[in-house]
Amino acid sequence: MEDLCSQICSLPIPTIGLGAKFANNRSLAPPCRTNSNNRILGPRTTPLSLLAATMKSAIVAVFAIALGCGFGYGLTVYLHGKASGFDVLAPLSAAEVDPWLEPSSGDVHPRLVIDEMAFDAGLVVLSETISHNFRITNSGQAPLHLKADGIAQRRYEFKLAKNDLSPGESTTLRFSWEPPETTGPVPMTGPFSRMITLSSNDPKAKRTLLSVSAMRVPGPSVASDKIDLKSNDSDVQQSLSTQIYAYHTDKLTMPAPIFTEPETSRFFEVVLSPLSAEELALRPESGLTPKAGYDVSITVKPGLPMGKVSQEISFPMLAPLSPLSVTVVGNIKSDVSMGGSAWNRQLQAMAFGRVFARDGSEREMILYFTGEHRNSINLQFESANPGFLEVEVGSPTSSSDGQAVSYKITVQVPVNAPPVEFTGPIANGEFGMLKFTTDHPQLKTLQVPVSMTVYQ
Repeated sequence: MEDLCSQICSLPIPTIGLGAKFANNRSLAPPCRTNSNNRILGPRTTPLSLLAATMKSAIVAVFAIALGCGFGYGLTVYLHGKASGFDVLAPLSAAEVDPWLEPSSGDVHPRLVIDEMAFDAGLVVLSETISHNFRITNSGQAPLHLKADGIAQRRYEFKLAKNDLSPGESTTLRFSWEPPETTGPVPMTGPFSRMITLSSNDPKAKRTLLSVSAMRVPGPSVASDKIDLKSNDSDVQQSLSTQIYAYHTDKLTMPAPIFTEPETSRFFEVVLSPLSAEELALRPESGLTPKAGYDVSITVKPGLPMGKVSQEISFPMLAPLSPLSVTVVGNIKSDVSMGGSAWNRQLQAMAFGRVFARDGSEREMILYFTGEHRNSINLQFESANPGFLEVEVGSPTSSSDGQAVSYKITVQVPVNAPPVEFTGPIANGEFGMLKFTTDHPQLKTLQVPVSMTVYQ
């Protein structure tokens, strides 16, 4: 009996988390207890064995609590769902799990319908914005989910008004492209094309390509925006011409011309005549042939006032087209010239410079007349700008050889004159002006520019 007790008590003690060292150490086995009849009572109780028994009980208790909580929560949700009128335990469909998954053959599904998948804007002027709205409808029996993708670029925008459509509902996909600002001499003409990818959960239209195309062409242009007079003789009638071309339409309507110098507009006559197909073919630009055009015939009538000529003839266009203009420039031979101490040849004006109001100022200049009408000029002062200028015209004086007649012009800025600034175009301003009348047949009005700045 003692040998059996010794063998049992010497067996290894099973432990949890104590490591192999303690589990295989037989010296840890408690001594076996026997009674007076040598009956085996089992191993003696130790702190280590009590710890093992306590851990087993705790694990069983935690497992039972978790199982009870889970069962109670499930029962509560089930009973609450029954009371609310829906079946909580009903399985979810594929569409409910992931709306972008393709539905099975037995499920209802959305249907993507697009009014048009390719839009051609046709001929578009370079300065115009290209835009279009694609109309999208869900004609299916399930919700339609949409997403638009494209290459991100500047001035390029595409946007869905709604990404989710109920059965029968519609939305729009807005496309817009803003043209760049062209500062160089060569415009960006030619074909235009952009693509948009529309993704959906329609099993038959998972990926749909939408396209926008156009042909970008120059706007209306003028062949020559500046025309020189052929003669500087005021008695000669002159005929000038240029052309206007349109690349975006074959039905270009030209407005009536506007003259920027109304005082001399009566000497100009403008006639517009449509160009033929043969004439248009002679003007290709960037590989494009104009679709319409006009010949602009300008007649300069006799009697144009002597001096510099700069008459701008403008043709206002409808938006987004820019106005077109042609400027006629020249210098009509004159029988009058200007000089004297106050005449500034660089400014081509009578120059006062800086004037202080408390001092005032006085300047003199001379007008010289030649030609066959020199002795019958009858120069008279008419008006001044600024109005406070005091102007005196002297008596005519003939030159020693009799070929010229001169008039001394005296101009005074009175004391305490109000502050003004007439600096002329060189200083981004404007000149003051003296106006005279004459009996010369081609020089009824004579204007003398004045430059001054009056300070208080």
